[in-house]
Amino acid sequence: MTTPVAMFVQAFDGGAALAMAMLVAAIAARSAAAFGGKAADISPAVIFLSVGFGAGTAIAVVGGFSGAVGGIPGIVLLALSLVIPLAIGVTLAFASAGFQRLISQSEIQPSVVMVHALRIIEGSVFVVMVPLGVLPAIFALPAGLGDVLVGLGAFVASRWIRSGRLGLAVWWNLFGLLDLANAAVLGLVTQPGPLHVLQTSPTSALLLASPLVIVPTFIVPIYVLLHLISVRFLVASRSAAKVSRWVKVEAR
Repeated sequence: MTTPVAMFVQAFDGGAALAMAMLVAAIAARSAAAFGGKAADISPAVIFLSVGFGAGTAIAVVGGFSGAVGGIPGIVLLALSLVIPLAIGVTLAFASAGFQRLISQSEIQPSVVMVHALRIIEGSVFVVMVPLGVLPAIFALPAGLGDVLVGLGAFVASRWIRSGRLGLAVWWNLFGLLDLANAAVLGLVTQPGPLHVLQTSPTSALLLASPLVIVPTFIVPIYVLLHLISVRFLVASRSAAKVSRWVKVEAR
């Protein structure tokens, strides 16, 4: 990747990642304030974001994912960088009462969805990488255009939540998760190594080099967690609404 291209990616993808981290931290602070929480209530979220961003970047800079280009160890390391943040987030959601309160405030749910609007920027960067010869079209175009669609849909989905059309918002979240899964699969099968099924030129090898590596190691896990947080709230809210309607019918 040439220096101008690397600077372009760093400015837009890196900038979007930083903006996402700041927005998530701000949403956590707003949620804590909604139930009378203190600054300490959002410290796990801030630490989680800081460590995730720093670890992914540091590993890339020292060439920690270079083994993913030619063998299993790098792929395992990459998988861990995806799975561990998700496992920590899901564990907190089920095991920590404080974290559950933090992610369950109805006031923040439209904002949680709106963070995905940043995917318009990141998806556009992937699309631009194709004519620049950095990433293969069979990977970058579906992944990039999918992100743009999800990002644009975030504006509509946030309105659905505000207007109580929760079922539609659930479907938007599922589409967003499917887009991330599709990008992950296409990235793996166009990546040199044991899972390299689609022969392309260029390959997606640069996805595991700085600065693009921030996408699979930090941006994607956070987006997945935001989708899961949203789905958890929406499903719980729909269930509560159904129970409430049933109780009113029985009371007549």
